[in-house]
Amino acid sequence: MLPPQPSFNHDWNYILTRTNPIEPLKTDRSLVQHVVEQITAGVKKGLYAPGQRLVAADLADEFSVSRAPVREALHILAGEGVVDLVQNRGAMIRRVSSKQLVDLLEFTEGICLIGVRLATPKMGLPRNKLIMKTALSRIRNACKSKIPLTLITSLYDYHVDLNTISDNYYVDTFYRKVPFHFFNPLFAEKLPKTPRHWEKFLANYEQFDQILLTMDSHASTSFFIAHMRWLISIVRDDGPSTL
Repeated sequence: MLPPQPSFNHDWNYILTRTNPIEPLKTDRSLVQHVVEQITAGVKKGLYAPGQRLVAADLADEFSVSRAPVREALHILAGEGVVDLVQNRGAMIRRVSSKQLVDLLEFTEGICLIGVRLATPKMGLPRNKLIMKTALSRIRNACKSKIPLTLITSLYDYHVDLNTISDNYYVDTFYRKVPFHFFNPLFAEKLPKTPRHWEKFLANYEQFDQILLTMDSHASTSFFIAHMRWLISIVRDDGPSTL
């Protein structure tokens, strides 16, 4: 039996949505899910900016649904921390401060660190090597593209794959529950556009990939912590730390 879901009374209440992660969506909620996915896709593509007001009537027309599923979708997205419901003003795409981005990175570091530790001993399996080789290729291609959002997305996908290999249900589920489709564009804006930073991202993950193949969990977790300290220092705007 799964333990009861914890209650969150602060900004991190989006970690667990109101929908049970192991329970399939019911048919009568398909329209709501459709609207959630469409708004999510719009955020990911940069169609909705932080602070932008979302009008239920306009969204209903855009997605060819009634206002009821739109309102329900906005409440779900509010629970995930993507939108704010403001009295007399409706829903707005949430504004996020640099402090909140750093908080999320620190939270992400904790979850991914468990994934790194648990996945490293499993890297002897050919299938796992192939999965991470493909994930690293996506990072290489993203660095060549010089598109910040593409790079951030490739890094997220890399750790989705690594967390899957870790074979820990909660690590995998919690990481997927954080609405990175919302936060990734904001992280992308924070990334320096200088070539040396792009080269550093790629060099870090190429070195990290080699460490994973040694199946030494202490070495892989130590390197990942150092990498995250470097990344957080960039987002915090206090100058990059050494790695």
